[in-house]
Amino acid sequence: MAHNDTTPRDRNRFLSYVIGRWVPILLIVLAVVFVTQNRDRVSIDLFWLQVSAPLWLILLVAVLAGVLIGVLSKRGRPSSSA
Repeated sequence: MAHNDTTPRDRNRFLSYVIGRWVPILLIVLAVVFVTQNRDRVSIDLFWLQVSAPLWLILLVAVLAGVLIGVLSKRGRPSSSA
């Protein structure tokens, strides 16, 4: 019969360590790889405007706009507590 000496508290401590230390490092590495692979300039046309910028910057602006829309649309709703 196998005996496991780890308690749920030890597992939670390990999980918080991994999330607190390694996940941000992994996300930074992924962001650097993303930027280096998407340095080509692209042209975006919107009505009468034409913008030329690196692809990574256009995608970053699009993601930030999506986050802003999500935050603003959630602001008027009451929070649900479950």
